[in-house]
Amino acid sequence: MRRIKETSEIDLIRVAGKLHAEAFAAVCDWIRPGVTERQVANYLDQWMKSHGASGESFPTIVASGPHSAQPHATVSERVIEVGDVVTLDYGYFVNHYTADFTRTIVMGQPTAQQRTVYQLLQQARQAVLDQLMVGITGHDLDRAGRQVIEAAGFGENFNHGMGHGIGLSVHEFPASYAPGSKRLKMRHHEVLTIEPGIYLAGEFGMRLEDDVVLTHQGVEVLTPAPTELVSVCE
Repeated sequence: MRRIKETSEIDLIRVAGKLHAEAFAAVCDWIRPGVTERQVANYLDQWMKSHGASGESFPTIVASGPHSAQPHATVSERVIEVGDVVTLDYGYFVNHYTADFTRTIVMGQPTAQQRTVYQLLQQARQAVLDQLMVGITGHDLDRAGRQVIEAAGFGENFNHGMGHGIGLSVHEFPASYAPGSKRLKMRHHEVLTIEPGIYLAGEFGMRLEDDVVLTHQGVEVLTPAPTELVSVCE
């Protein structure tokens, strides 16, 4: 029953998604080289709670430099430096419902490789959005985005599912839609994440995640933040 959201539930997740997007804009205005991952996480936590969130739905990820190549990195005392890639992945409860949101920042001008990797994530996200419809299998939906990354030679660097359900918990059924999930079929009024990522061990990692609601009429993105790669200069 929790898998299929009522209109009132979707309204609450929409509010949460909007707040997550606004928080990211605030972090982008505040972050600078010289702060630590933990300071970023603390700033985000204070901002979210002062704007209506009650608490985290999972431990916030702030992963910088080579640390960002770990998809589920934990916050550390690492100092963020010029040239670092910084991945922020966070979810907070707002009126008991959570969003799940990821964006990537480059501290300075991105390299050609970083631009290429991020463009692939944008293309993979869009490919999933284009194919998402009631009745599509989890396998086929994952495949729509994954094949973009594989065709560019980064298939081995995308090592998790394309997304999952959210609502009262940050992971609700479907717990994951990924290769092989052929029995899973997407339904009207499901709320899902789309989160392609590419992780280059010892170098950097990038992920792009939005939350969407699926209906018979189409798909709505519930996390209304720009998807362009953010560059923060001193």
